[in-house]
Amino acid sequence: MHEHDLSNRLGRIFGPKIFATSLLLAILIGVNVFDVAFARPKLNIEASDFQLVDIEGKNFRLSDFRGKIVLLEFFISSCSPCKPQLLELKSVRAAYPKDILVIVSISFDPSVDTVQVLKQLAGSVGVDWIVARDTAGISDDYGIEIAPTILLIDGGGVVRRVHEGFTEKDVLIADVGELLEFKSKESPKTSSLWNVALIVIVAVAALSVGFLAWHRRKPAKRRRIKR
Repeated sequence: MHEHDLSNRLGRIFGPKIFATSLLLAILIGVNVFDVAFARPKLNIEASDFQLVDIEGKNFRLSDFRGKIVLLEFFISSCSPCKPQLLELKSVRAAYPKDILVIVSISFDPSVDTVQVLKQLAGSVGVDWIVARDTAGISDDYGIEIAPTILLIDGGGVVRRVHEGFTEKDVLIADVGELLEFKSKESPKTSSLWNVALIVIVAVAALSVGFLAWHRRKPAKRRRIKR
């Protein structure tokens, strides 16, 4: 039986309206399932804020680092490329000071990666940045499926780069450099706009003060009294 004949028969059995509605619902459900099944980190959107406790017991939020570039890594200690990735991140850390670049490594297998496990891993690599366990389902919010996955977030909190799988240090260092260059190009434009706005405000204020002063000094017209 051809698909067209099957559709016609189902339409006659259930009625055209019911059949059309059911077909539409099936399509919508299929699209939603597809979106969930193939969720991936998205570019050029604002990074979801979150709060975690690092392996040293300190609370932090992603929004604490606004104004700085954030390298956000999701990893699992048991994956084979994850430890080499941490070594690559050491080189990235050495390339940029902490007041420019913040690195946060988050394990999204908290049931296995206990605080003790992560402390041992960080110690063996010589990690000197934030390491935490994903106890809040952050990896789900970001659509993380692959370990390691690295997101680069600009100073405005927008995801600008996504790397899934092992990523060499040279690529990451270049990415950070591009984000810094973009920021430096944007800053003069923003500064110029503020300068123009300030000049306009001062000019309007000066004109207003001048007009009021002139209006007060202007002699009042005398009314003529008719006799």
